[in-house]
Amino acid sequence: MTRDEIKEKIQNLFESKYGIKLSEFTEETLIAEFSELDQRLDSIEFMNFIFDVEDMFSVKNRALGIPKTVGDLFTIFEKAINQK
Repeated sequence: MTRDEIKEKIQNLFESKYGIKLSEFTEETLIAEFSELDQRLDSIEFMNFIFDVEDMFSVKNRALGIPKTVGDLFTIFEKAINQK
């Protein structure tokens, strides 16, 4: 799966859950900034989103770390998918 395909799937899931289009943000955007847009998106809720993405791709990213930026989110799952 290409990075663009991974990005699209993650973006679609994020928008369906929170109504926020990740495609409107740069890859340098900090994940923490999303809690300012939607108070539901605290660190616990974001971890729930990570679990949803893991389920969607049938991967676990525990060894790859926690994303700090939108780009990190895509990179972590790109690596996890390629290691399957």
